Amino acid sequence: MYHVIVYGISGTLELNEDYIEKRFKVVGYSDSNPEKKATLKQPEMYIWPADIVKADFDYILITSIFDEEIKESLVSKYSVPQNKILLFDEWQGLRFQMQLGERHPDKTFYVLSRFTRYRDGLFSHIYSYLEQLLWIDKHDVIPVVDMMNYRNQYLEDDKFGLENSWEYYFEPLSDIPLEEVYDSRNVILGYDKRSDFSNLSNELESYSMVWKKYIHMKPDIEKKINAKIKTLFDGKERILGVLYRGTDYKQLKLKKVPVQPDLPELFELIDAEFARGSYDGIFVSSESEYALEEFKNRYGNNVIYTDQKRFSDTKGKWLSEIEFNRKDDRYLRGYEYLETIMILSECTSLIAGICHGSICAKIINGGKYENELLIEKGVY
Repeated sequence: MYHVIVYGISGTLELNEDYIEKRFKVVGYSDSNPEKKATLKQPEMYIWPADIVKADFDYILITSIFDEEIKESLVSKYSVPQNKILLFDEWQGLRFQMQLGERHPDKTFYVLSRFTRYRDGLFSHIYSYLEQLLWIDKHDVIPVVDMMNYRNQYLEDDKFGLENSWEYYFEPLSDIPLEEVYDSRNVILGYDKRSDFSNLSNELESYSMVWKKYIHMKPDIEKKINAKIKTLFDGKERILGVLYRGTDYKQLKLKKVPVQPDLPELFELIDAEFARGSYDGIFVSSESEYALEEFKNRYGNNVIYTDQKRFSDTKGKWLSEIEFNRKDDRYLRGYEYLETIMILSECTSLIAGICHGSICAKIINGGKYENELLIEKGVY
């Protein structure tokens, strides 16, 4: 187990602390503001930045999104070796093989989980799992999904540690219960780094393969979604699928998150494609109530959409932080998101900004779109 100094004492550390302590031996904490040491559970573990080079450690883990700037400062001001500093995505991208018990000595389990990005949506989880399943499929390991012991926006607080929210929508990837996995001799804890879309065009066939091989919806969920597709597409053969991601994406402008197109830009592209392709309708996938109304104002009866709950003003919050006053809200927001992306994957063509939903629609579609345009605008 690597001995590490955690740099960055903030709310981000609080969110990551359990994840870190399960995978590393923490020998100290540091921050440019020494007053923050008072918030530590063990303030005596605070290390002044100037004293880091005197400490005995394998790596520094930076917990701030401004990790590149912090690394430069640690190297230039305090002479910390570059190769001993891990940026946020670097340490979150490590796998860890552990012995957690004595069960199943002849098997190796790979736990797919997300702790540090628990506020992300369902298809952020799915894309991360698909990315790791590419590796799993080439190795003699058994994948299991843990959305029971890692908080996520689909699991009610009183169900934490009791129910696996993955299994609300999908079949388990293994028939071995999680409690046995965590009491087994060979367990790999998967990573939780930021998604990398850069190689998707080269790996699309492989991603589509692991989706078909490993990810299977619950029969009742699949039946319900197929019925919705049949109803929405009744009498329409050619549907242009459009995904618009607004609300928290547009307001928060999180660092390294893909920039989304504005509605006027999207409408211009839709107009050109709709005229060229002779479509019977436009299926709109969006969590934004305002955006849907704009689509309806512009395209009238050509607009097809689900009755999912949508957001108006998110007031700078993550969508996961906003609750609707309805029974089973957390379960339903996952189902509604799954439903709209599965419908999107069945459309004739696709126009969308780059996000996990549009990327996964493309993967699930498996290259069958007649025409597709994922709008690349860089990152925030």
